[in-house]
Amino acid sequence: MKKFITMICLLLTVILSVPFLSACSPKQEGGKSVVLCDFEQWGPDFLTMRLGSYFGDVKQYEKQGDDDVFVKSGKYSAKMRPLGRNIQDIRPSMYFPTIINSENFKFSYNDFTEIDNVSFSMYLDSNEDFSVRISLVIGVTSPNGYTTADYTEFELKKQTWNEIKYTVDHAALGKCYDITNIYGVAINFPIQPDENIENSPVIYVDDVILNYRASKAAYNPNVSLENNEIAFFENADNYDHYKATRPYTPYTSEEAGVVAAADYDFLGRTSGHLFRITTTPGQYSKRLSSNLVVSEKLMRNTTISTVTRGLLARSYIKFDIYMKSENPEDVFTLFVILYSKENKTNVSQFFYIPANTWTSVEEPLQTFTYKNTGNPGELVIRFLEYEDTEFGNLEFFIDNIRLDLATNEG
Repeated sequence: MKKFITMICLLLTVILSVPFLSACSPKQEGGKSVVLCDFEQWGPDFLTMRLGSYFGDVKQYEKQGDDDVFVKSGKYSAKMRPLGRNIQDIRPSMYFPTIINSENFKFSYNDFTEIDNVSFSMYLDSNEDFSVRISLVIGVTSPNGYTTADYTEFELKKQTWNEIKYTVDHAALGKCYDITNIYGVAINFPIQPDENIENSPVIYVDDVILNYRASKAAYNPNVSLENNEIAFFENADNYDHYKATRPYTPYTSEEAGVVAAADYDFLGRTSGHLFRITTTPGQYSKRLSSNLVVSEKLMRNTTISTVTRGLLARSYIKFDIYMKSENPEDVFTLFVILYSKENKTNVSQFFYIPANTWTSVEEPLQTFTYKNTGNPGELVIRFLEYEDTEFGNLEFFIDNIRLDLATNEG
């Protein structure tokens, strides 16, 4: 399955300590799979690889003899020493592009309705096992920035080859993202506590392969919304469009998600559903900002893009929120972000939420500018980070995220 091509550039070994580089040379094999990267050649295999900030080192590794275990097949593999940045909690991450259109390299394997799974061979040369996160790249925001769908975690066993198979969940991914236009396949590694690269574990990666389906996957790409709805939390088909995020650890279903209002007597509601999210204190330099994220795909199915420039000042995003706190004097701060399709942001004013009562929040669309409302990306409600001395654990309930649109410019 290897591509044996003699190139002068194979003699080069480059250590990457910059935020970004570029990986891979796809080849069709019998119509059933594509070798996205096998690292037998420097260009394009390493020249299109995208590395995130503070990734660490990547080299092309050449097999040293028949007993050398660090190459799965062929003569070469990719030798990675992921590092990250502990003080800023930046995990080392990278991705293999599935679409490239440059002067030197052109390929397009971005329609993931055709792909069943992505397989990797990884050898962990370390004293301890650890896990990696595999996800699909759904957007590219800058030369060294990108966004991904939810990840799947895989455990790597030390001192052996691990055969990883990331299976594409077409139904779940197709609800929230355009899976006919996936930009790449990403690997996210653990942060290393020692910032000396020589002390970081080594991972050898080989044979990154796209394995195709016999036919395209069927999925429902439609989003059904009521008039002026962003999120009323009543349609279970839309639940995958709402996500709670925070640094360091993902939310569990017990900490965030859609809940029945009647299960919480203090809310004063006997029916309907809403979104519950909890927040916890952080420590200095590692505070935990929490977010309720409404997907780009859902936002692009709302009526927000129909608002003309002249109506922005009199049209609003609104929602209702309840903060439960043991201290009735607590007042918490949050704000709203609307991204554009190109990931440009505009931020609302701060909103101050009192404890143990329902509060209505509204922000004119003019705040977010026509560039964002006319071409919307994700909508984010962000809860500011805080330390132990400010609050304890807090519980928020959000409902009726909606548009209130002016109908004329008079």
